Amino acid sequence: MLSDKRAVVSSTLLLGLWVLLWNWEVLLGGQIWSFHDLLHHHYPWRAWAAQVWAGGEVPLWAPVAHGYPILADGQAGLLYPPDLILYQLLPTPTAFKWSIVLHQLWAGLGAMALARANERSESAALFAGVAYAFSGFLVSHLLYLPMFQIAAWIPWMLACGLRGVRFGGRWWGALGLAMGSVWLCGHPQLALYGCYATFFVVLFQGIAARKGWGPILGLAFASAVGVGIAFPQLLASWELSELGSRGARLSRDMATMGSLPLEEIFNGVFPYNLGYERPADIGIAYHHRGGAYLGRGVSYWESCFYLGIPTALAMLGAGWTKRGRQWWVLLVVSLLFMLGSITPVCWLLSWLPGVGWFRFPLRAGVLVAIAASQLAALGCDRWAGRLRVQPERATTLAKWIVGGLGVLMALVSVIWVALGVLRDHLQQMLARFVDAERATALVDQLILDVTPWTPQLVWPGILLLAIAACLLFVARRRLDVTAAGRLLAVILAVDLFIFGFDFNPTVPNSTVTDRPEASEPLLGLGGQFRTTVLDRRVDARLNRWLLSSNLGLAWGLEDVIVPSPLRTKRNEDYLAAVGLDLGLTEGDDQVAAFVKNRHLADLSGLRFVYSTKTLEVEDLELFWSKEVKLGHDTQTVNLYENKRALPRAFAVGCTVSTDDGQSPLSKLVATREIDRIAVVEGPGLTGCEPGSAGEVTLSRPKTTVWEMDVTMERAGWLVLTESAYPGQVWTVDGQRVGARLTNYLFSGLALPAGEHKVTMHYLPIHLYLALGFAALLFGVVLGWVVRGRPPLIPEVQTIKTRLPAES
Repeated sequence: MLSDKRAVVSSTLLLGLWVLLWNWEVLLGGQIWSFHDLLHHHYPWRAWAAQVWAGGEVPLWAPVAHGYPILADGQAGLLYPPDLILYQLLPTPTAFKWSIVLHQLWAGLGAMALARANERSESAALFAGVAYAFSGFLVSHLLYLPMFQIAAWIPWMLACGLRGVRFGGRWWGALGLAMGSVWLCGHPQLALYGCYATFFVVLFQGIAARKGWGPILGLAFASAVGVGIAFPQLLASWELSELGSRGARLSRDMATMGSLPLEEIFNGVFPYNLGYERPADIGIAYHHRGGAYLGRGVSYWESCFYLGIPTALAMLGAGWTKRGRQWWVLLVVSLLFMLGSITPVCWLLSWLPGVGWFRFPLRAGVLVAIAASQLAALGCDRWAGRLRVQPERATTLAKWIVGGLGVLMALVSVIWVALGVLRDHLQQMLARFVDAERATALVDQLILDVTPWTPQLVWPGILLLAIAACLLFVARRRLDVTAAGRLLAVILAVDLFIFGFDFNPTVPNSTVTDRPEASEPLLGLGGQFRTTVLDRRVDARLNRWLLSSNLGLAWGLEDVIVPSPLRTKRNEDYLAAVGLDLGLTEGDDQVAAFVKNRHLADLSGLRFVYSTKTLEVEDLELFWSKEVKLGHDTQTVNLYENKRALPRAFAVGCTVSTDDGQSPLSKLVATREIDRIAVVEGPGLTGCEPGSAGEVTLSRPKTTVWEMDVTMERAGWLVLTESAYPGQVWTVDGQRVGARLTNYLFSGLALPAGEHKVTMHYLPIHLYLALGFAALLFGVVLGWVVRGRPPLIPEVQTIKTRLPAES
């Protein structure tokens, strides 16, 4: 019997309705997500890029971190087609919100498509869609926007792969398009996990179906298409990683950093056992932990992969069947991988190409969520197959659920009483391993977890009773099996809603659309200058006052840092020397480092410094100040002007070389007369007359073009304080010339006396060629796939009378 397309449409609409209800405040209430990484990275990058695209340019180069190849940082997702379209058609805040909402819907539809590819019934597919789209992993990883988007694509990759095994042809092209999209989203770790999961499931299915070389060749073709489509992003990111700290395989200790603590393996069904903490709850900027989460993990949201009580119960019905084995293997292996060094699985899998480059193995929780959704769908169909034949068995099953709940509550009550008696003894035991305050908090949390009337125990009990009631209705034939399956999906939706609906709180749109008051004093100031924040780890409520890094990007500010894993090593070393890096230097030590190597800040063109501190530094004058009210307290935000900041381009009459064996940075730190002498890596000037060698007027008609009108009084060295990077093309009076690394981080070249027109253009020809090739490949493959019209909802057999062992 062919699937009822009306059921397909109704379940799709129902999933869409739940997504809209989940996000109603954002879509209808004038609210937006703006916290943690969404605030510090993802929204500012996309807002700035939208402005650049609107100006007719490709956003290749951003004015943060002394100049940063932002397209190469895949987390910005600047080449991701859906976002390209949304941000051109809609205002930036609206596009940002709809991108998130549509990807949550896409995740659910993908899980439903995957369930259908596994020959599940429509009610089971709906259950899988709900289980995945609203799972703890997706909800808790919304703040990592590229990761969230990739998670939405992974089930589509798996579905296309399984269709490719069965039908071949254009399904492999569709898989290639999905793979390319995954890599363009911008989080290579999750993209890699998704690809390896697809390889495993496809090969497992191919071997089981005895398809020979077909699946292998299909995967090879799809992988080639995916790499081709994502080639510009992969090429640019690889080039950037070679200049950073991510170009080499990590040590075993680093690779297992961010593992799931063993005691948190039950987070899939008991998400509150060691506290609960949202990213928006963290009171300190750039921090990942507050006081509410007591676990040993990096943060609560990284360790979160709540599956839902109904999902866990439905999974029990899947059994070790032919249809479920691949998903059980994927789930167990992923869970063991998440545990890091506790098991050898993480170490063994780290030898797969690329896996050993990343930390946080617990992010394999996305594969646990996918596998769980498919096992739950299989379990739903197997339970339904039994109950169609013998509806009276629903009564027995309901009795088992109620009886098990009673036994569990009795056991919990005994444990609660015992913990109350042994409380002091447990605190003394734990105090041997952690401080006394933490030991007390852990014991209190443990007692709370097993208190019989605590919400985290009462709510699962209510859910189990609701499921038991549903079964009784089936047993009495007041509810058919199909309707019961949909009701179970509703119960699951309520469960996941209770857990996650406020996990990502929102703020008014004006938070991101209104110009921050702290940026207004800089409006109308002439010249090109840079800004920074001296104290970054401050009260998170000061984010709109201390415009750190990307926060001022859309408002025309140019900070000297960028908090990205792909930030260049030279920029980070340079900033560390002046106390402005992203390290742990804080307070007086940070100010001391700034004062000690102040000349490096001057060289950067760092004209304005935000700080909550009172700075008494020579030639650093208070430019603006504001008392900011934070609840019952107030905090002073100061803006200082650095009177010694150098222009972004200038000429000196003397150079010193680094050929004496001293490191370039050490040489630069020791060279105090930075406005008179340049430190050059390689041959410099033959003569040396310290001081200014001429006048330089700098303009920037485009984000990737720097034009300098130079009048040299004598032969000298032109310095441009923009990060040196491959692909930068220099011309002097129309003739192409080579530049040299100057002052460790920047570029410069020798100029003779006279007037000159100098241009520096970031023109990565190889990247433009890759973009053209990728666009052509995408269009050809998309046309081929669409021309064949592989249905998004293929007709599959609905499982009604198949025996449990066969389904």
